[in-house]
Amino acid sequence: MNEELGVTALAAQRVAELKALGQTAANDAEKFWFELERVLLASDFVYETLLSHQAILQDADWITGIWQPGSLEQFKVKFLTYLNDQDAWAQESRLMAVLRHYRNIEMVRIIWRDVLEYADLWETTSRLSCLAELSLQAGLDFCEQDLTTVLGRPTDANGHAARFTVLALGKLGAGELNLSSDIDLMFVFTEHGNTQGGRRSVENQHYFNQLGQKLIHVINKITADGFVFRVDMRLRPFGQSGPLAQAFISMETYYQSHGRDWERYALIKGRPVAGDIDAGYQLMDSLNSFIYRRYIDYSAFESLREMKSLISHQVKQKGQENNVKIGVGGIREIEFIAQAFQLIRGGQDRRFQVPKLRVVYQVIALDSLLPDKVVGELLEAYLFLRKVEHRLQAHQDRQTHTLPEDNKAMERLYLSLGFESQEEFLTTLASTRERVHEHFAGVVAPVGEEVKTEEDPFYLWWIGQLSADEIRALLTPDADLDAINAVIEAFQQSRVMRSAQTVALKRLDQLMPVLLKEIATYPNTIRVMERVFSVVTAIVRRSAYISLLNERSAVLTRLVKLCDASPWISEQLASHPILLDELLDAACMLSPPPRDDLASELDDQLARAPEHDLEEMLSIWRNFKRGHSLRVAAADTSGALELMKVSDYLSYMAEVILRTVQLWVWTQLTEQYGFPACPDSSLVGGAESSRRRPEFLIIAYGKLGGYELSYGSDLDLVFLHNVDPGGKTDGEKSIDNMLFYTKAVQKITHILTARTISGTLYEVDLRLRPSGGSGLLVASLNNFERYQKERAWTWEHQALVRARAVAGPQEMMEQFECTRSNILGIKRDLATLRKEVVQMRTKMRDHLAKPLQEGQFDLKQGHGGLVDIEFIVQYGVLAWTHQYPQLIDYTDNMTLLDQLKALQLLPVADVEILQAAYLAYRSHIHELALQNTKMVVSINEVSDHASRVSQVWERLFNG
Repeated sequence: MNEELGVTALAAQRVAELKALGQTAANDAEKFWFELERVLLASDFVYETLLSHQAILQDADWITGIWQPGSLEQFKVKFLTYLNDQDAWAQESRLMAVLRHYRNIEMVRIIWRDVLEYADLWETTSRLSCLAELSLQAGLDFCEQDLTTVLGRPTDANGHAARFTVLALGKLGAGELNLSSDIDLMFVFTEHGNTQGGRRSVENQHYFNQLGQKLIHVINKITADGFVFRVDMRLRPFGQSGPLAQAFISMETYYQSHGRDWERYALIKGRPVAGDIDAGYQLMDSLNSFIYRRYIDYSAFESLREMKSLISHQVKQKGQENNVKIGVGGIREIEFIAQAFQLIRGGQDRRFQVPKLRVVYQVIALDSLLPDKVVGELLEAYLFLRKVEHRLQAHQDRQTHTLPEDNKAMERLYLSLGFESQEEFLTTLASTRERVHEHFAGVVAPVGEEVKTEEDPFYLWWIGQLSADEIRALLTPDADLDAINAVIEAFQQSRVMRSAQTVALKRLDQLMPVLLKEIATYPNTIRVMERVFSVVTAIVRRSAYISLLNERSAVLTRLVKLCDASPWISEQLASHPILLDELLDAACMLSPPPRDDLASELDDQLARAPEHDLEEMLSIWRNFKRGHSLRVAAADTSGALELMKVSDYLSYMAEVILRTVQLWVWTQLTEQYGFPACPDSSLVGGAESSRRRPEFLIIAYGKLGGYELSYGSDLDLVFLHNVDPGGKTDGEKSIDNMLFYTKAVQKITHILTARTISGTLYEVDLRLRPSGGSGLLVASLNNFERYQKERAWTWEHQALVRARAVAGPQEMMEQFECTRSNILGIKRDLATLRKEVVQMRTKMRDHLAKPLQEGQFDLKQGHGGLVDIEFIVQYGVLAWTHQYPQLIDYTDNMTLLDQLKALQLLPVADVEILQAAYLAYRSHIHELALQNTKMVVSINEVSDHASRVSQVWERLFNG
């Protein structure tokens, strides 16, 4: 730099020098030279490149690209055309020179658009990434052809071609390359074997190592023309001591056996960029389980902190506080925040399995994992810091992230960024970095740890260094110290603890004092401790969940509270630790989502799963059910959700699951067998309409039909179709319509009831179908109606009172409702009806009532119990619907009782007795379900209700 000139004067002088070399081919020369002066203020590299490549000043096509860059596809075409025109394939030295020439002149154009802000960050980084990918592919094509001439083509043991892939990590892997970045690469190949067809045969390992070396030479070597991209291979397995190229099987074995946390972060941005792209993606899919855990992985925080701490130490050691990438509040902290969410949630949510930072933040914002304001500030800071980074690198095409110490260099920097003074720039930079670090600290920075010294009695208790009197002082007065210590000792001596890894034990030493302190506040300490310790035992081998409890004290508090409230909840958490993820959001725990949101959430989760992967779909359905059941139970036990709403939510959840299961099964079977032909009268929108949704009904009876599901309730289901029983499906592999629908019901039932290590979705009862257990699994609507009219028993009509269609096409639902209305609206002889209802009730009680101890009452089958109330309601509907058709509009007992009262069909006093008893019984049933006990209570608790219900029964049926 001419020290006598100011930075703006120097830029003007350089423009004059370039003008003197000849006129530009730009249509608007004045605009071109004016803009060039602003670009040269930022970049010596541009000036030096134009001096050494003067011809581009007269290249109209190149200049047009400054203002009209075209698409990436056009860019690729121009790149290949240029290489062909320049005879780049003639020899290695020619290719190297052409690639460097193209890279340099393209960099001038990219810098120009970046400095003058014609391009945003995402255009600049994607264009740079595309340039790198094209260069790598061109170099690889040449090197493969050159090497194959000598060594032949690599093959596997069966003689099939072994394929080579270049994986990119870091900025190139994300498609976010900066102006002067290294490219982090790995070389991988599909199979071991030997080459064939060359002058000599070698092992594939040798061939691909050679290929990788040649490619690095072509791209990385600094010649008189410079370099294409600097190549960094240190992220490969075993680093610089490992083979340059790795077989797929070696990669998979390495990450299973030796993979470290920082390698998970690196692979997040892994992407095939040259060679066999499809094979590269297959490899990345196989490494997915190493990168992402199937559960929410809060242990990622610890690893990120360790990495950040190491970087911070290096920053201080090397005096790099002014480094906008790795310094405090720099680019790396913004990336770490995104990576934290990716590693924590990526195993469960495929939307996080993307390399692009901007996309990750969009998902974070969409799911409200960070406030919109925070996401906005982080992305704004990222754009600004990357802009500063690019100006630093544009200066001399050097990989630097550190602010210059030279005054003139600093002046060039802030002026090229649009600031009027150094102070203004540094103030803006400082405030930006301060905001970033504040958000980073809120997400990733260390949590406050409990002091594990003599000052912390709970830690001393955990390690066995407190006396009995000292422990007793920490507990409630009536706590059983011997029993409590026995639970702790049994846990510490358990097999799971003896086999626990060091990292888990370290995390437990942090967790247990906090947990003991929380548990000690509960009156029934031993009960709470046993339940909580069962959960902790389940997560010792999944220490990421211990990290979750260490990281989120509110989650730990909610865990203890829920275990105190319900053994059912604690057993669910112990059996399925993945449910701990649900405790993260306090608002969700106290306010389950409405039906439409439930449906949208499940649809979104299923849409992100492989369409034909039943195992993955089963996992989603089961986790969805357990997660939302836990939310409902939490809201229930806290009193945030009233009794009837609990059943509503559990019923909505079952409906949503049934609809998606039905749709999935329909899709799978129609792909395999084609579509069953449906009568034209049943279709809305023609035949094509029927192909877009299932053409059969799922009818819910019993608790689901009446919106009265409880925890663990089974589903009473009936399946109805509307097709020609003698017809066939229209696929190449055609089968009878009835066989098609039988397969559909069998598959749905299997999905709902299949027992795996993760349990089942629901128990299903199909005995309410026409002819019961001896009938067909699926019946036609017409046959169903005929059976109900001609052969059904009175008790089957009673069951129809609580029946409703929960899945299937709207027109078929309307047909079913018409059938149901016709059956329930039949005029019946009341004396006969009363007799048959009483006989059925007696038969049911004799068959289902369980032996009781003296003083106990069966809430469902006892005299004056829940089923008596249901029979009274069903009698009322069957007795009077022919006069009052509005009675069939509802299926739940409470609303039907309201209707019977409003129509003066039952005395007001009797209805009030029935409703009060019904709510009391249902409340007991929910509570007992959460306590994992039988539906039996002391007669003293419900004697008044039972006596009054029995009196109503007597008046109605024997009066």
